[in-house]
Amino acid sequence: MKKIKVALYEDNVGLRDVLADVVRSSSEFELAGEFGHCLDAIKNTTVFSPDVIIMDIDLPGKSGIDA
Repeated sequence: MKKIKVALYEDNVGLRDVLADVVRSSSEFELAGEFGHCLDAIKNTTVFSPDVIIMDIDLPGKSGIDA
């Protein structure tokens, strides 16, 4: 079975670590990347090819909605 690749965008390091651990512990998901801002979201998406992106709305530099 192919794993679903997930990218995380969260500026709160503690929350990002917890979310990353949840994704890593699942047999159905693979962590494609974890990021503290979304300024490079297009580049990261191209490089890591996630199937799903979990993105905080209130990120530094650029909002998750704008990204």
